[in-house]
Amino acid sequence: MKTAISVPDSVYLEAEATARRLGISRSALYSNAMRHYLRTHQTTKQLLENLNEVYADLEPDAVIEDAAKSALLQNEWR
Repeated sequence: MKTAISVPDSVYLEAEATARRLGISRSALYSNAMRHYLRTHQTTKQLLENLNEVYADLEPDAVIEDAAKSALLQNEWR
């Protein structure tokens, strides 16, 4: 599929140089970059969901809760 995107000149120039250095087309470079970004984002999202599921039913440790309250009370809020 063809699409048009706008990127800052500096990103475009760096992408062009990278594509030339790697011997791939601009389309391949952008496709690879987007694939990597999407995979990373999905992995991070899944990890966060997994952690939230694991810790959802745990009660906060009293020592940690007290330390957090103490730290909040010691900071100046502006």
